[in-house]
Order: sequence, then C-alpha cells, then structure tokens
Amino acid sequence: MPVGATGKRRRMFLGMLALAFVAGAVWPAPRRVVIPLDVLDRVNAGMEKRDIEELVGGPPGDYRSGPVVEIPNRCAGVYWEDEDTWMVPYVTLPKCEWRTDRAELKMVFLKSGRVAVGSLTEMKREQVGPLDLLLWRIGRWWNSWDRWIPK
Repeated sequence: MPVGATGKRRRMFLGMLALAFVAGAVWPAPRRVVIPLDVLDRVNAGMEKRDIEELVGGPPGDYRSGPVVEIPNRCAGVYWEDEDTWMVPYVTLPKCEWRTDRAELKMVFLKSGRVAVGSLTEMKREQVGPLDLLLWRIGRWWNSWDRWIPK
C-alpha cells in the first residue's frame, strides 16, 4: 500500500466525522410537545383543530424520540354526540394524530372542523440500543416522505 494512502484515508475519515458533527449540530431539534393525560376531559364538543393544538402545544405530528410501546389497559375514548355525526362514516372524516413518548392522541373532525371523536393511549418509551434507535429514526424519516409527494 502506498504511504500517502493512509494519510488520505485519515483525512477523509476526519472530514466525514466533522461533516457529521456539523450536520448533527445544525439539524433542528424536534419540537417539544407534551400531551396532558387529561386532555380528553378538557375537550368540548364545539372545539376545532386549532383549539386542540393549543391544548396539546403544537400541530399534529410525530414527536417521539424513539420507539414506544402501548401501556396495556391505559386507553380512553370520547365521543361527542352531535346531529351531524351519527350519519357520517368516520373513514371519510379528517383525522389528526399527535404522537409523543408518553401518549398518542387521535382526533376525528367533522366537515365543519369541529371535533367528533377522540382517543388517548398511554405509551412508554421502549429501551433499545443505539443501533436500533438509529434504524428506528431512519425508518421514521423515510416514512415521513409521503407528505412531500403531491397527491
């Protein structure tokens, strides 16, 4: 092996390491959203999506920092009776989800923008190794690209 090849590899490795460090430092930190476990008690029948966003602290999205598992028997659902809701199939209504390390909140809204159905599931962070965490984050990033594809 030529003598200069080792130095070239070392410089390339250090350059890649510096690039990774800069990318990690510049990469925006995820927004901190905390779903209160009593959020369904605070939601009223006439509330709209922006009202729910104020309660939760941000727009719908995936705010998890790693893989989570559901805590068994820690799920609650609420249905706000309304004259508009009983005739509308829920699969046709707009849905929003907030996912955090602590809970997953799903809300279904009527065409008028008012909340119709909500469910909250308590979650807990799953303990995984660094490689599994990296693979999980790459998978979540990869699956998030569907929102950028025009429909």
